[in-house]
Amino acid sequence: MSKKSTSPKDFLSDRGRNLLIEALCDNKISKADLQNAWNSKKFSAEDMLYFTSTNKKYLDFLGITYRQEGMSLYLHPDKYVGCVPFVSPITGIKTGNLLVRGRFREDISELLSVVGEGVNIEYEPKYLLKQESTIKPPLYFICQQYLDKYIEAKKNHWQKFNNVEKIQSFPTSSTKWDKYAIKSADIRNLLRYPNRVNVLSDNHSEWQVLTYILDLCIQELLSVRTPVRSRTPYIDKINQLAHSYSKCDLKYANDIKTHMTDPRVIKDLKEIGRKIINASAGVSCAWRLDQSLFFERYVQYLLGEVAHTRGIKILNNTHFGIRGDIPAFGLKYIEPDVILEKDNIQYIVDAKYKMYMYAFNTKSELLYDDFRNDLHQILSYAAFGKNSSKKVIIAVPYDSQKDPIKRTFQIRNPHNGCLCDFHLVGIPLSKVKIHNTKALLSSILNFE
Repeated sequence: MSKKSTSPKDFLSDRGRNLLIEALCDNKISKADLQNAWNSKKFSAEDMLYFTSTNKKYLDFLGITYRQEGMSLYLHPDKYVGCVPFVSPITGIKTGNLLVRGRFREDISELLSVVGEGVNIEYEPKYLLKQESTIKPPLYFICQQYLDKYIEAKKNHWQKFNNVEKIQSFPTSSTKWDKYAIKSADIRNLLRYPNRVNVLSDNHSEWQVLTYILDLCIQELLSVRTPVRSRTPYIDKINQLAHSYSKCDLKYANDIKTHMTDPRVIKDLKEIGRKIINASAGVSCAWRLDQSLFFERYVQYLLGEVAHTRGIKILNNTHFGIRGDIPAFGLKYIEPDVILEKDNIQYIVDAKYKMYMYAFNTKSELLYDDFRNDLHQILSYAAFGKNSSKKVIIAVPYDSQKDPIKRTFQIRNPHNGCLCDFHLVGIPLSKVKIHNTKALLSSILNFE
């Protein structure tokens, strides 16, 4: 990966005091940048050291390593994009957010709305942002998680005691004597005592709060903010759940308390519900997304669209099991990102969030070793194909302002004549380039 250093001067947000840096590179932050970030003219080397120690838990959450050189601080996000708050070393209070965007400056929100399911965005409710993140994952992702977890919890029939009023033929210590005095004026009510009793029910107050959050989720998923592609797989679940409760049974809440006695699935449901309540109230928490895994999912989405139109069988993340006397440090399986099959012809595809296409004409020992490892890896995947002519693709990001491009070469075994057609494909990380990218991928996939 590139060791390029970038200054965040141009990235300082005009709204609030945010720091915006890029993943997978060294981001140089000078004394002046930090002074500007928390509006203080007093700043020493000790303050910079205190900044890293005070904000260590936030930096660790985003996998950011750091080093100090004089009065400059270098932040290096390893794999995550996301957002966390930061604390000023001068005042000790939160003054802004630290945002990490993709190495290729892609629009995360735009691409998330395209890819849809299968993207794992991690949230940390304990780390509340100073203000709403300018790079924000859509709310419907959390709502989809809530629906799935709600269905799982509903099957468990979680019951608790409800204290309700019940008419009984005998008085108790909980008899509502004021009501009885009024009702007993009618002789027919002399033996009708309004008592408070505990009844075991699965429609208790806490479940009504969780159902209230479910109603919020359904409204969000049916809104125009949720792309049709992301809404469609949940339509049946939405219709089923929407008819399973009455609006009268909903109980509003601005917070959810978790109890030690709650079942595990209920604790998980409440945790997701707390995020939705915070989001509805305009409160945002820290989040992160593994950019390499997201790019892999994006490539799988593109190839899935192409495969669907051409009748190609597609397999994502297939495990090739390894058996035998495996060492403790050995692999139990290997896992190609995508396998495409049709008419006894197979393509192996591996997605790499790397700069190969940008540095195509640059000599670099680091890139040489990196590319050699990736080439050996995909060739090992292709070795399990039945045909002697192998076909492999390594997909990498490419500038969203350009059309998708490819570089093709062949690998030939001189001893038996076996060939491997290799394609290095540059994928624009832009929604407007999807049509051209699909067209290029379709032209590469030759199954004749």
